[in-house]
Amino acid sequence: MRILWAGPALRELEEALDYIARDDRGASDRLGHKLHAAVGRLARFPDLGRMVPEVEDPTLREIVEPAFRVMYERHEEVVRILAVLRAERDPDLGEIQGR
Repeated sequence: MRILWAGPALRELEEALDYIARDDRGASDRLGHKLHAAVGRLARFPDLGRMVPEVEDPTLREIVEPAFRVMYERHEEVVRILAVLRAERDPDLGEIQGR
């Protein structure tokens, strides 16, 4: 499986890590490593994440790392990362799925 990142998802990840780095560069680095490792596992195990609970679409899945949700679409040969969101935030699924 190939992993592809939607542009908005990469920006969300960068913004989150930059924000955390303002106070604690080490915490930002650790979180970045955890999120990239979790996404990397999807290449071998694309069904690793759970279905997004707000919708009943088996192709829209997410990995939850403390404080963050990484939403992705699982296709036959590609995993497309759609969003990196704070866990407490209500996602705009229509906008996310349109990425």
